Amino acid sequence: MATLTGNIKGPPGNPGAEGPAGPPGPPGEDFSANRGYATTIGDGVNSVFDISHPLGTDVLVECVNLESGQTCWPVILRTNFDSVYLDFGDTVPAMQSRRVLISQVDASVEGGTGTPTIGSVSPWIAAWPLGF
Repeated sequence: MATLTGNIKGPPGNPGAEGPAGPPGPPGEDFSANRGYATTIGDGVNSVFDISHPLGTDVLVECVNLESGQTCWPVILRTNFDSVYLDFGDTVPAMQSRRVLISQVDASVEGGTGTPTIGSVSPWIAAWPLGF
């Protein structure tokens, strides 16, 4: 009788049955909810504006000059839960000339800890004449 030695393999077998379905994943984020607010301001008379919005206190606020498309930089204060205050100083925005965009931030996601230093700040911001 002959003895076989070495790595001897037969033909591949048929695939096995599929296992059961895994558990459902976590719910996805609901992007259908409106998480932003926008309004157009400017009346040719006032340089300060109070804007009410339904987004809470954790918001980002941007102001756009509609004539140039550039971001403008009024003083922005989040005065309470659903209001922001914009102060353009000596500039009086023309009628319907500024678009204010307010975006809600997910406050359940916390960032890092610590105090930023000049070494961790963008060189553009560090070189800004107003300082950081």
